[in-house]
Amino acid sequence: MTFEKFHNRVVIKAQLVAMTPIFVGAREDSFKPGTVKGSCVKDAYGRPYIPGSSLKGSLRAFLSSLPDELINGNGNDKSVNSAIEGKLAKSKVEEKFGKKEDREKAVIEAKARNQEAYSAKEDGEILAELIVADSTIVERLFGSKVMAGKVKIADATLVDDATSTEVRNGVAIDRDTRTARDSALFDTEVVPTGTLFHFNVSAENLKPDEAELFGKLMEYFADGNITIGGRIRAGLGAVGLVDVRVTTYKTGDSGFPTKETKNCGNHEIVEVIKNVCKAD
Repeated sequence: MTFEKFHNRVVIKAQLVAMTPIFVGAREDSFKPGTVKGSCVKDAYGRPYIPGSSLKGSLRAFLSSLPDELINGNGNDKSVNSAIEGKLAKSKVEEKFGKKEDREKAVIEAKARNQEAYSAKEDGEILAELIVADSTIVERLFGSKVMAGKVKIADATLVDDATSTEVRNGVAIDRDTRTARDSALFDTEVVPTGTLFHFNVSAENLKPDEAELFGKLMEYFADGNITIGGRIRAGLGAVGLVDVRVTTYKTGDSGFPTKETKNCGNHEIVEVIKNVCKAD
């Protein structure tokens, strides 16, 4: 299922709560004495926020790190309850379709194999189908270098604009001697525990297997099982979701999307998403 036609859409809005301090570092071209070396990323008004790219990267990394059971990229239904604890198949889609000449060759070969199926389709539509067929479920959800993903996450902004950051002192440890390294004191600017952010994620045209995995991922995230940002080994970056609201859109009998919004407990998310993304 690609993007040429609307089938369904899921929008999850919630408040993201910092269960421990959070550090999402800003780019630093140079270090100025008297300033904090590890500063938080901030908007134009000096307010800390969590970039959507950081949230998306953390969720994708979590899925990509799962061990054992494979989920292939061909859209076959499998039990996500067991697969969420398993390994997601690695794909070679970027290697196969990364170059322009490779994409053109793939389309030509597909037309030659099945002229009847592809005679009325544009080359771009054929290419999209070929890429989706060879993509893993992680790539279909979060994208790859050759195709956009179905999941989009907005920047998480502060609920209370008056929230201030904290500065933590630290010292680097020498791995060999296991003692403090000389001249290795540093400061880290963090968002304090209890800070609330607006969280907004959406996903479009989910197939049943994608919907189940995405919903299960959101439940794991809501329960505080996925960390974000840096200094995780120091105990930073634990987050969870509260006040979760799921809005679903699906093409109705009239041809126009129908809309339904539900306030969800964390463990209701997956069922709400699965219901709107059932196979026709």
